[in-house]
Amino acid sequence: MNLVTPGLRFDDGRHLGVKQLVIRHASRTYNFASWLLSIDIKYHDGNGISTSSGVHGCQIPDLPTAQVTMIKLDYPNEYLTAICGYVDIPWPHTLPWVTAIRSIFFRSNKKMYGPFGDPVGRFFAEAIPETMIVGFYGCSLPMYGLLQIKAHMKPLESHQICPPKDLLPAPSCRPPQDLIPALDSLQIKVKKDEDDNTNQHSTCVVSNNQISKNHGDGNGSLSVGNRIKYIVNQYS
Repeated sequence: MNLVTPGLRFDDGRHLGVKQLVIRHASRTYNFASWLLSIDIKYHDGNGISTSSGVHGCQIPDLPTAQVTMIKLDYPNEYLTAICGYVDIPWPHTLPWVTAIRSIFFRSNKKMYGPFGDPVGRFFAEAIPETMIVGFYGCSLPMYGLLQIKAHMKPLESHQICPPKDLLPAPSCRPPQDLIPALDSLQIKVKKDEDDNTNQHSTCVVSNNQISKNHGDGNGSLSVGNRIKYIVNQYS
C-alpha cells in the first residue's frame, strides 16, 4: 500500500526569522496514537514587526487530549536550524491511507526542543549546514492534524546577531597612553657579527607607526612606519 499525504496546502513564505512556536499534539488515548494536531508560528519581519502564521492543522479548539507547548526563542541570538520527526498512519481505522506527523523536534543554535508526540514511524528531517529556518510550508487536515511540514532556509551569513555587551568595541581604539611612545618609535639593535673586530654597534629607529582594530581586549594590527634612522654607537 502506498502512503499518501492529501490535505490543504499552506506556505508562510520567507521571513527574517522565527520568534515563537505554539505546538499542539494529541496524547495517546484508546485506539489512537499520539500525533501532531497543529502548529502556530510567529515570525520576525524587521522594525519590530511580527507576523503570525495562524493555526496550521486541526482547527478544533479545546480538545481534551491536546497538550500545548509554547517555545519562545531568544531571537535574533537564537534561531531555528533544523526540524525533524516521524510520520506514520495515526488513524488506521478511519483514514488508513493517510500519513501524518506523529512527532516533531525543533533544533536551534542553542538547544533541542521536543519530541512532541510519539517518535514512531518513518523519520524525516529538514536541515542544511550553515543555514537557518525563515519559514514553513506543508499540508494539513483541519479536522485531524498536521500531515507534512517543510522549511524555507537562508544562509547564516546574512543573519545579524546582537553581540553581548561585554563584546562590544571599546569607546576608543587607541592603546593605553603609556604604550604610545614605545609603539611610535621602535628601536631595533643590530647584532654584531662574530667576525667583526670593531667596537661599534648600530641601532635602527623606526617611527611613525600606527595601531588599528585594537578593540577591547583583542589584539589589533601594527603598521610599521616609514621613518628610519640609523644610530652608530660604541661598545662599552
